Amino acid sequence: MKLLILMSCFLLVNMPAKAADDISLYVATNGNDTWSGTLQEPNAIQTDGPFATIARAQAEIRKLKTENKLTKPVSVFLRQGTYFLDSPIIFKPEDSGTKKCPVSYSAFPGERPIISGGRLIKGWKQKAANLWECEIKDVADGNRYFRQLFINGER
Repeated sequence: MKLLILMSCFLLVNMPAKAADDISLYVATNGNDTWSGTLQEPNAIQTDGPFATIARAQAEIRKLKTENKLTKPVSVFLRQGTYFLDSPIIFKPEDSGTKKCPVSYSAFPGERPIISGGRLIKGWKQKAANLWECEIKDVADGNRYFRQLFINGER
């Protein structure tokens, strides 16, 4: 897998298609960590679908290994969107597969998910025609500092 590392975020690049009998798990921005993670998108009644976080897919793979159910290769596919992380993703030996049953994380075919260590800022209020403001408590308290600000994908 090739990764493009940009400060606090990276982009996953598409990988070759998986074999038909592999275990597939999906992560999507419209997912839910209580779901099975085995569906590419939420079902019509919103009772099952992809996971919401990479950490949940990672926990599922660890569970398969612990229960000795890692009997096939596992592919985790990230769907289109931006995944904002609260903490770094750390892969340890318990996250790896085996030669017979490798584990891979990649973008869903044809999509370009973004994993970001940035923060989504909400609560903007328009003060004038071209003037917007937002109070960020952590910044006001001196607990966080800006390094970059992106608006609609532009710095």
